[in-house]
Amino acid sequence: MALPIQAISKFRPRIKKRGLARKRDISRWMADRTLLTEGQARAVFSDFSEAAKFYLLNRQDVELEGLGRVILDINLAGELTLNIKFEADFMEQINADFDKGSEAIENADNIGLTSSQVYDLWDSAYPDNLVERS
Repeated sequence: MALPIQAISKFRPRIKKRGLARKRDISRWMADRTLLTEGQARAVFSDFSEAAKFYLLNRQDVELEGLGRVILDINLAGELTLNIKFEADFMEQINADFDKGSEAIENADNIGLTSSQVYDLWDSAYPDNLVERS
C-alpha cells in the first residue's frame, strides 16, 4: 500500500521554476529601474546583510518594509533559526498577480482538490499500489 504522502507528493500542484535570481540579477534589475548603479545595488545587498546580522545578534527581528520580517528563534536543541514572515499585503499581491495556468504550474488542474480526490488520482494511476486510507 502507498502512503498518503506519496500521492500528495506526486499529484500536488508545483511551481515550474525558472531558476534562481541571484544578487547580480537583482542588482541589474535595480540599476535599470532606479538611480542606483549596479555596483551600488550590490553594495546595498552586502550592507543590508551586515546590518541584519548586527540586529539579529542583538536579539532584534529585522523588518523589510513592504516584504515582511526576519524573525530570530531557537529550537529545542538550542540552535538558532531564522524565519521570514511575509506581510499579508505582499502575499495577497503575489497571489493575485501570479499566473496560475499550466505554463507556470505542474498539475495545475489539481488545484483545489481534497486529499481524498488526490488519493483517487493515485489509485487510478497505480491500481496495484492503492493509497492506505485511515
